[in-house]
Amino acid sequence: MDVVADVGPNLAYTTQGPGGFSGHIFISPGANSNPDIALDTIFHEISHTMDDQIIAVSDSEATRQHVKIPSDMWHAVTLYTTYQLVRREMGRASDDPSYAPNRALAGMFKQGVWPAIFVDLQTYWLPYLNGQGDLDEALAAVVRNAPH
Repeated sequence: MDVVADVGPNLAYTTQGPGGFSGHIFISPGANSNPDIALDTIFHEISHTMDDQIIAVSDSEATRQHVKIPSDMWHAVTLYTTYQLVRREMGRASDDPSYAPNRALAGMFKQGVWPAIFVDLQTYWLPYLNGQGDLDEALAAVVRNAPH
């Protein structure tokens, strides 16, 4: 990870590494001056080093169920997962108004088909993140209920 002066319109970005190697993350301290947002951004960007695997698993489940899922659903899943895990590790409640990523997450999930994906993540993915059920069950439910 490199701290750089500017990353354009985003908080950070990740490049893919060559086969067998992880990617590289660039983060701007100016855009991430709030510690809550900075930590959430770092872990979200780290998740991008696994995009190909996340997309493959999601697409495989959609193929198994004979359904089409939104092309960016994988990104909604990684964004939501990172948010939930970082928030919990920091000991913050989901309704804590001082937790800055709450506002950013709410904004992201107001666009396109993401409001429907958010409901599915709350209903089927969050229980998995909380230790209820297993990955295959949670993924199958999110894919089955995804907006088509």
